[in-house]
Amino acid sequence: MKQHRMLRVICSPVVALLFPFALHAQVTVETAALGDIAQYPLRFAPATVVSLNQPNLSARIGSEITRIPVRVGDQVQPGDLLVELDCSDYELNRAAAAANLEATQSRLELARNQLARTQRLVADQLVSTQDLDASRTELEALTANLAANRAQLDINQLQFSRCQIEAPFEGLVVSRYASEGQLVSPGTPVVQLLDLSSLELSAQIFNSDALLLDQVDNLWFETGTGTYQVQLQVLVNALDPATRNREARLNFVGKAAMAGASGKLQWNDPRPHLPTQYQVERNGQLGFFVVENRAAHFVALESAQPGRSNPVELPLDAHLVVDGFAGLVEGDLVTEKPRS
Repeated sequence: MKQHRMLRVICSPVVALLFPFALHAQVTVETAALGDIAQYPLRFAPATVVSLNQPNLSARIGSEITRIPVRVGDQVQPGDLLVELDCSDYELNRAAAAANLEATQSRLELARNQLARTQRLVADQLVSTQDLDASRTELEALTANLAANRAQLDINQLQFSRCQIEAPFEGLVVSRYASEGQLVSPGTPVVQLLDLSSLELSAQIFNSDALLLDQVDNLWFETGTGTYQVQLQVLVNALDPATRNREARLNFVGKAAMAGASGKLQWNDPRPHLPTQYQVERNGQLGFFVVENRAAHFVALESAQPGRSNPVELPLDAHLVVDGFAGLVEGDLVTEKPRS
C-alpha cells in the first residue's frame, strides 16, 4: 500500500511534463462577439430651456408713460412699440436746438463775407491788420459755436428718439413693471422681454459622465410636451461648487422646446457594457472570460459594480465566453462553440 502511494507521487511530475493539458479540464464553451451582446446604458441629467436674452427694458429718459400697447404674453417683432413716453419737453428742446443751429449758420455766413471784405480792404491799406485779426477771431468763434449747436441738436434728437421703447428682437413679453400715467426716471424698468430666437438647453452633468459626453452622437431632451433633438455646444470647464457637476449648453436641432421647460437630457453611454449574466467572480474580482490559444483567460472589470452592466475596454469583435463559464478557471482548455 505504501509503495503504491509512493509510486503515484513519483509519477505525478512526469505526467505533468508529458501531458500538461491533463492539469486542466477540457470544457466546451459558447462564445459571442462583444458587439453582439454589448449594452449601451441610458444616461440622463436634469435640464432646463433657457434664453440667452431676457432683459428688463428700462426708460432712458425721465418722463411720463403715455401708452403701453403690449400685454404679458404678447409676441413682438423687432421694432414693435412697447412703451411710449411723453415727449413734449424733448420736442421743444429739439426745436430750440435746431433754431440755434440755423441762427449760428447765418451768423457764420455773415462772418465769412465780412472776413473776405476785410482782407480786400487790408490789401488796399484801407483798414488795419487788427481789423483783419478781429474778423478771423469772430469767424473761428462762430465755427466753434456751430459745432456746439450741432452737438446739442444731436443730443436732443437722441433724447427724443428715446421717448419710444421698441423691441430689440423677436420676443415674448413676460412682465410689465410700469403703468400708463406713471412718471419714470432713467433706469426704471418697464417691460421684460424674452428672446425666442436664442433658446438653449442647460444641463447639469455628473463629472464622470461629462468626460464622455463629447463622444455621444445622439442626444435628446425629454419633457412633458415631447422629445427634442439637441446637440452639444459647449461643456463648461468648471465644476459647480455646490453640486460638483458640470454645466453643458446644447442647441436644439429643428424645433425647440418652450422657454423655461424642465426635463431630462438623455443619451446612451458610448462605451460597450457587458450584461450582468455574462459576468463572473473569481478571487474576489468581477470579470469575464475570453478564449486565447484554446485556453480560458479571465479578464477583470476595473471598478466594476455588482448587479450592473459594466464597461468593457475591448474591440467589438472580441469573443467573450457567454455560456459554460460556471466552473471555468484561468487556463482551462476549452473547445469554442460560436453562439447560434
